[in-house]
Amino acid sequence: LDPSVEHDVDPYDLSYNTDTIDHFISHNWAVGRWRKYLCLITYFNFWPAVYITMLYCALLSCLALTNFYPVLNPKDQVWHEYPRGFLCGVTAVPVFCLALFGLRELPVKGPTVFLDRACIHQEDSELQQRSIEKLGAFLCHSDMMVICYTDIYLTRLWTVYEVASF
Repeated sequence: LDPSVEHDVDPYDLSYNTDTIDHFISHNWAVGRWRKYLCLITYFNFWPAVYITMLYCALLSCLALTNFYPVLNPKDQVWHEYPRGFLCGVTAVPVFCLALFGLRELPVKGPTVFLDRACIHQEDSELQQRSIEKLGAFLCHSDMMVICYTDIYLTRLWTVYEVASF
């Protein structure tokens, strides 16, 4: 649920029945959605993005050692006999950012998550009430809780309830 895009599909339609939940996402509604989005994208994609960037730089290093692309060879430095590839230094950060923000676009099944906006109906009040009453069951069947923590997180009764119930 990208915060920069208005969705024409009801988030509840994205949910499905499951026996276990990998990650229960706990957050505070008072916090802006961009902060929550950045928190979750960092939590789920940071290490894969690091590994992708390392693999990319290793590949570029191999290409530089085989003289596949131009390298810098400064004569005034101690290690002047070893050529330096400059593409890794120039492109590593963009590759990392692309991996960090683009991994969720890949057609790979990620972890099963509970996100209240998608798993608790936001318009049908009867269905919403039944879902809220079963929140403890959602928590019980969750393997992990991911908390989008802010300074007001523990001042809200609902988020304290989620933490205590987990």
